[in-house]
Amino acid sequence: MNSSQIIITIITLVILNWLWDQRIKRKKLARVDFEKPDTETIEKRKKLLFSSRIILTPILAFPLIMGLLFTNKWFETYNMAKASLNWEAVNGVITDKKVHTIIPGGSKNTATKSYEYLPLIEYEFHVKGKAFTSTRINYHQNLAYTETEDVQMYLDEFPNVGETIMVYTSTVEIPITNDIPDSVVPPNKRFKIKQLSVLTPGIDGMNYLSLMLMNIFTLIGLIGFKKLYL
Repeated sequence: MNSSQIIITIITLVILNWLWDQRIKRKKLARVDFEKPDTETIEKRKKLLFSSRIILTPILAFPLIMGLLFTNKWFETYNMAKASLNWEAVNGVITDKKVHTIIPGGSKNTATKSYEYLPLIEYEFHVKGKAFTSTRINYHQNLAYTETEDVQMYLDEFPNVGETIMVYTSTVEIPITNDIPDSVVPPNKRFKIKQLSVLTPGIDGMNYLSLMLMNIFTLIGLIGFKKLYL
C-alpha cells in the first residue's frame, strides 16, 4: 500500500467515524422524551441536523463524485477491452522490452520515496503499408509492481526484442471540430485517423476488481447521504 492509498484509507475512516458519532447523537436525542419532546430537545435536534448537513455534505460529495468519475472511466476502458477482441490481427516486432521505474508522486527525492515498477514493451506493426509504433500492452487496469522480479516475470511471457509478436489493431476516425470552414477542410475529411493496438486483447479479472474498489467511494457517499437526509 503506497502513501496515497494510506491517506485515502485514513480519510475514509475519519468520515465513517464522524458519521457514526453523529448517528449516535441523533439516536440519543430521539430517545429523550420521544413521544412528547420539549422545545429545547426539538431545537437541539434541528441544530445538530443542520450543522451535520453543513459539515458533511461537501465531505460526502467528494467520494461520491470521485466514485462516479472513476466508474465512468472504468466503463470506457471496459468497452475498449471488449472491442479489442474483434480487432484485426497483424504481425508485429518487439523493438524494446524493459522494466520501467517510477517514483510515486513524481518526487525527485528518492531517499524518501519507494520505487514502483511497470512493464514497458514497445512494438512496431504495419497496416496498409504504413508503420505504427505503440507501447500499449492491453486495456486492463495495470497495477504497479513493488518488486522488479515480478515485472520481469510478466515481461518474460512476451517474445524478446527483435522477435515477432501478434498485434491486435483497429483504425478509428476521430471527428475534428466543425468550426473550420468547408473551404479549408471538406466535410468528408473532418476527422483524423488513429491506429489503436494491444498485445493481449479482452478483459482481465483485474478490471472487475478495480471496479469494486472504485465503487467503495460511491458507496461511502451514498450511505452518508442516506444517513444524513433520509
